[in-house]
Amino acid sequence: MQYLFEEHFYNWRDQEDVGGDTSRFDVIAKVKGTDVFSRMLIEHFYSRYVIFEFKNYEKPLKSNLIHVTEKYLFPRALRASAIIVSPAGLTEAAEKAAQGALRDAGKLMLSIDRETLCLMLEEKDQGTSPGVRMEAILDGVLQQLGR
Repeated sequence: MQYLFEEHFYNWRDQEDVGGDTSRFDVIAKVKGTDVFSRMLIEHFYSRYVIFEFKNYEKPLKSNLIHVTEKYLFPRALRASAIIVSPAGLTEAAEKAAQGALRDAGKLMLSIDRETLCLMLEEKDQGTSPGVRMEAILDGVLQQLGR
């Protein structure tokens, strides 16, 4: 993630455990970019920090995992956004849960599946900023947001 998003985020830190014996592979990073995607996070979603959650599940994530991620987001602490990285993406119910969190509480959760992550890495190697694809993902989320 640090290689992929080096122009967008810095000050990467492991996410603090919330208790128990669960293993967490989550990090938090501060937004630094000046591209459209980074500016939208800062100016429209009031996020100076983004949580990256890594969910290594074989099947698409269910809505309960979205609700757990939502609890880690604190708009008043400038942590209103998360990028969820999982091999198979989200189920339709999970997408609806993420839309509900955005609509009701202003908490933004974007999903990157394995295919998209690989594509973004290839594009970066060819000189294309990952912010371009992240902006497209964000546009898709905002354009599909129901009432």
